Amino acid sequence: MPILLASLFFIVLHNVDGDEIMINVDQIVVLQHTGESKGKTNTLLTGGVKCAVGLANDKFIAVIEECGMIRQAIREAEKHQRARPSPWAAKE
Repeated sequence: MPILLASLFFIVLHNVDGDEIMINVDQIVVLQHTGESKGKTNTLLTGGVKCAVGLANDKFIAVIEECGMIRQAIREAEKHQRARPSPWAAKE
């Protein structure tokens, strides 16, 4: 049986009730600004939602963080992921 090694990086976001939502950054496929993030009224989402996070399973999560902040958190997670040494790297 093959061994699968995976490193998962999660970011913590918040819904409008203030609850924490942990999202695997590898599952995020789209970030969509809402009307409220542009100073308009949200017509499709509840008030307070600034970004809709689209996931690989075709679901969206409405969060209060700005899409730009989420994008920065994804970049930071990817930077840490690249900095980790590969378990298959040759040892000297």
